[in-house]
Amino acid sequence: MRAAALLAAGLVAALAFPRESAAQADLPVVEPLTVGVYAPLMYFPNSLARSQYAQAFAERLGRVTGREFRGRAFATEGEFQNQIKAGQVHFALVDAQHQIERGFAPIAQGVAGGRPARSMVLVARGAQSVADLEGKRLARVRLGRGDRGFVFNFLLQNQVDPDFFADDRATRDVQGALSLVKLGKADAAFAYEGAADGIFRSRAVPLPVFVRTGDVAPDALAAVKSGVLGVNLDGPVQGFSGFSAELLRPLAAALKSAPRGPGNRPVFARTEAALPAVPAALDPGAAPTAALPPVADDIEVLPPPADLY
Repeated sequence: MRAAALLAAGLVAALAFPRESAAQADLPVVEPLTVGVYAPLMYFPNSLARSQYAQAFAERLGRVTGREFRGRAFATEGEFQNQIKAGQVHFALVDAQHQIERGFAPIAQGVAGGRPARSMVLVARGAQSVADLEGKRLARVRLGRGDRGFVFNFLLQNQVDPDFFADDRATRDVQGALSLVKLGKADAAFAYEGAADGIFRSRAVPLPVFVRTGDVAPDALAAVKSGVLGVNLDGPVQGFSGFSAELLRPLAAALKSAPRGPGNRPVFARTEAALPAVPAALDPGAAPTAALPPVADDIEVLPPPADLY
């Protein structure tokens, strides 16, 4: 009798509140969406500045979309990929090379000064021209399998042999690369124009791309796609425009090809006019030939703990 009475009471409750129960069953779990920043080629003076940039990005993206975001900055690809696999990163700002190689779904193209691309300069120590760096050490930012194609095919446009530099000093970001040059542990490094002065200016390099990295509800995705175009930031990427695959096509081709060098042609013989040297900030007779930006004393500063992002 007692069991029958309980069953009857349950049926009455279900009939009395059918809509509320159904609505509660359909409610999604509400969590902040995470926007990550993994763009080693973007210059930041230190890890804290990178983290603050990611947080500012998340705050402004939330403001234009009306949704809750948190920002996370990543110092290493391994950490970034692990968090993506764990479903903890939904959107991200990544270097164009990383977007191409990983195949992330592009949403918008980063811009600075109203342009979607910016030249890189070759920051050098004790050199007046690219030719002076033969046999010297290049500090190269480690991004992926297309790193050599990026340096030799795209930036230097095959105007030097693949073994032009004595060795590569791989670093996790451009801050570390510039630090190695400043400390005399490397002779040259590439950085986006504006981060430092250099002896050579490359053709324009696509700026980082805003991408989707995780599963997102359709309404949230639609809000982000339209809202990100209204985001304004202070930093290496200042805003966003519509994504264009055509902009990245020359870079994608360079990443896939093995560096081949100029053959028997003189260095920069055919591209010197198109790729002019950047005037040094110091007297030509002075050394070093490039003025490096201030960098952290400890270039291996670890990112903040996860609970501080």
